[in-house]
Amino acid sequence: MKSNSNLEILENKARTNCGGRWVRVLQHNDNSQRIAMALVFDEPSEMYGIEGGRISKFFVEKHEGGFVHTEANYDRGWDTLPATEEAQDFCNQVFELFN
Repeated sequence: MKSNSNLEILENKARTNCGGRWVRVLQHNDNSQRIAMALVFDEPSEMYGIEGGRISKFFVEKHEGGFVHTEANYDRGWDTLPATEEAQDFCNQVFELFN
């Protein structure tokens, strides 16, 4: 499994119907963890990709103290921007893996 600092790729599953692959990335800290799901394509997209990159769908959850919080959501455009500096840092680390 590929890792970048404290990131671990848990799943990398190709879609059979229309291209791209779903990738699940974990960041584990002492008291919490963040999980990202990203739809990653082979080629970048200026129209649909985050910052013109290869990720067209992206979702981040933070699991902490028995609760789950949505921290970011992108579906060909930002529905929920990263809410904290830590969430933005995590997103940037994931983007670096795939763009």
